[in-house]
Amino acid sequence: MNKKLLKELYTIHAHSRNLQNMQDFLMEKLEEMSVDVYTDEVGNIYAVKGESDTYPCLACHIDQVQHQHSDDFVCIESHGVIFGYSHSERMQQGLGADDKN
Repeated sequence: MNKKLLKELYTIHAHSRNLQNMQDFLMEKLEEMSVDVYTDEVGNIYAVKGESDTYPCLACHIDQVQHQHSDDFVCIESHGVIFGYSHSERMQQGLGADDKN
């Protein structure tokens, strides 16, 4: 994955039960890859490309556990390491990068 896309992904705060921005981002990126995308009534995202009798299934969560994600949150890369930072708070903040990776 390119670093620009990864940093864009990290800037989306996706706390549990408030996932609309993350869902919209993922669906947009999948549609750009000519993938058929749909959701169910509880917000699961399904992506299918091509036709087959069977498909592989990948499952992950898209929420993150940290509550703090300031409005001025940015991703900074230093020496090959990407981390989150808030200038107003003057502190490092988590990326929420477990399944986002």
